[in-house]
Amino acid sequence: MDFPDAPLRGVYGLNDVYERIESWDNFNPWLSRIERFPPRQLQRIAGEIPSEWYGERNELHRLLDCLLERRSIVRQLIEDFRNSSRNPFPNWTMERSTPFGTEASGEPIAV
Repeated sequence: MDFPDAPLRGVYGLNDVYERIESWDNFNPWLSRIERFPPRQLQRIAGEIPSEWYGERNELHRLLDCLLERRSIVRQLIEDFRNSSRNPFPNWTMERSTPFGTEASGEPIAV
């Protein structure tokens, strides 16, 4: 799976939607939930996907492994976007920032 990463890739085109973001607190609880998402729970969810939707089981397995691996970089992608020349979060206050979250486990899962 190839998910190219760049600070401005996959973000909304108008900064207005980001005006209310003031700190990492605005991304919680979702950011922490993404970082801590249990592999077994993803495995259970994937088990309910009809095989007609994904074809070969190993392709689904690769996708799930990729999702689990990427959850550990979401915070860095936000940080890269925040520091981009676009200045998407003009109201960000450093005092309330806690940039480091819980690192996700890179353990692969079996489906």
